[in-house]
Amino acid sequence: MTPQPKRQLSELLLVVGLMLLGLVLRIGVLRHYWNDLNSDPDIYLALATGLRDGQGFLAPGTDTPTAFRPPLYPLILSLVCRPDEQLSRGVLQIVLSLGALPLTWISARQLGLGRLSRLLAVGGMAMDPLLLRYVTYPMTETFCALLIAGLLVCLTRRNSPGPAASFITGCVFGLCVLSRPTFWAFGAVYVCAGGLQALICQTSSNKIISPGIRTFLTRQVLPAALATALCVAPWVIRNLLVMGSPILMTTHGGYTLLLGNNPAFYREVVLQPLGTIWDGSQGAGQAGWVQNLEEQRAALQIDGEQNVDRWMSSLAWKCIRNHPVTFLRAALLKFCWFWNIVPHAPAAAGVSNALRLAVGIYYIGLWACLLGGLIRIGFRGQTLTGSWRQWGAPVLLILIMSAVHLLYWSDARMRAPLMPAVVLVAAALFSPRRPEDPALSVTAHAS
Repeated sequence: MTPQPKRQLSELLLVVGLMLLGLVLRIGVLRHYWNDLNSDPDIYLALATGLRDGQGFLAPGTDTPTAFRPPLYPLILSLVCRPDEQLSRGVLQIVLSLGALPLTWISARQLGLGRLSRLLAVGGMAMDPLLLRYVTYPMTETFCALLIAGLLVCLTRRNSPGPAASFITGCVFGLCVLSRPTFWAFGAVYVCAGGLQALICQTSSNKIISPGIRTFLTRQVLPAALATALCVAPWVIRNLLVMGSPILMTTHGGYTLLLGNNPAFYREVVLQPLGTIWDGSQGAGQAGWVQNLEEQRAALQIDGEQNVDRWMSSLAWKCIRNHPVTFLRAALLKFCWFWNIVPHAPAAAGVSNALRLAVGIYYIGLWACLLGGLIRIGFRGQTLTGSWRQWGAPVLLILIMSAVHLLYWSDARMRAPLMPAVVLVAAALFSPRRPEDPALSVTAHAS
């Protein structure tokens, strides 16, 4: 066997070893938090149970159709949603979580990262504390991380994708937005950025190799848009038939917008010292605010998910307009929550100081590498392989989703699906210089 195949085989064995490490860690976490597999903080288990029983996608405990949550994860969860299927549910979560590791490795190879960087990226996915913790919950974090890892495989291809590859990319993106609708923002910005790049190339002196904006639209955007539409169409049609409106996303957006932008939250948390949580220590607390909101809704006789969603959205925008400076402070606070390094508020319950310290050290190191990776990508010159188009996918994903949660409610678990992008960018800090780099050429000649 020649040295190169041996080297590739050894790397594959190391990737498998990291996956086994990830498996052991996930089994350990599941054993410790076993009861969380039957918890249902986001009502996905209840929705899945309704689907399994043939009742449809209904609000739990009612016979009323709902579009409050996205449909994809409940559909998958319906296979293992009974209380006595706890073990099967745990196995499903582990499989979904581990599936993101080889996909991240493939993206790292396509980006041209060095061997060490590729293994560091996979190791980061295997040991990330958030991904480990949320494998125990029947929530979308684990599933979304897998989908985003798959999407990055599609978007980091070395060559410009043709119609077939773009169609596959659109399918994967369609699955992403059916699992977490906030990814629509990334899709819109990514397409606009790609179109701008194609337009700039077309008007530059490099016209011969530029695909041009027309080619970009016909060979990439249109096939991807068609595939996304085919994936999302059943959800939109279902909502039109049973909800009376072609809802593209969910009826949950107004609530999450208002949750992060209301006078009570501003007064009791944002304007308080850093570290204050919304627990009632500075006022009625979040539970009191929810009760007051429900009383307002009842008094105004606002019924129906869509009407309530619009009403809550209007209240949020009114609060933002009336308190623009506090809104900016709230956005900064939500940014800190999104990128928090240690368990905070309810998530910190039952977590030992030693574990908090270990998690904090891990994320301080990872964020330092992420910042270094972003700087290196931004000033890459000839020091990294991978085109701007390739690196634009993970970088834009991080930036856009961070920006979305400046507006909506935010906490650390909401960044869990971004971890494939985070570890890829962080690993770029350790990737060797390109062989064609002039500095390396001089060194090689001197030797």
